[in-house]
Amino acid sequence: MLDKIREQLDKVEAKLRELKEEKTEAKRWTRKYINDLPDAAFAYIEPGGKKDEEGKTVPRRLRHLPHHNHKVKNPNENSTVDIPHLRNALARVVQKKTRLSPKARAKAKAHLVRHARALLPNSKFVKEKTKAALLDIRKTGTVETVELIAGADGAEYLMSFEVYRDAQGALRGVVFHQDAFNVESLRDLVEYLGVLLRE
Repeated sequence: MLDKIREQLDKVEAKLRELKEEKTEAKRWTRKYINDLPDAAFAYIEPGGKKDEEGKTVPRRLRHLPHHNHKVKNPNENSTVDIPHLRNALARVVQKKTRLSPKARAKAKAHLVRHARALLPNSKFVKEKTKAALLDIRKTGTVETVELIAGADGAEYLMSFEVYRDAQGALRGVVFHQDAFNVESLRDLVEYLGVLLRE
């Protein structure tokens, strides 16, 4: 019985040490440290900036939701993700008060959730279901360019396609601008196209 209690205490102490280390690591990220991070460390970079001599976007305020450390080379690698900052970015990306547009927020969230699936499998962001959501429709004559976020199990996929209609407005064709969809995103897309066909 005492052995089980000691074992449980050891687990609790290990978890407390881990949380303390995460908190200490999170405090080290000063504004200077964040400004010195490469662009690959951020979930989203707004358009309109320029690159400085180090290849980093200026002005720095265009870079959002840092979650990789300074060693990052590829934004999709998991080995350089800083867990406390990933959690923070996941919490912030869903807040409406962020400066990001819904489209930018969706792109950033999809990026962060991919990391969470690998590193935080019990995260609520990984477990939540996502339905298709319309982000943007631009019309040029009889062509509608549609951007749709779709997915399930927290993984989101930004899809873009063009809907072609004849002069009377009847649907004539759809052209996709992404090569691969998973089964869930295809289901969401078919559901959305079903709505288009019923119009």
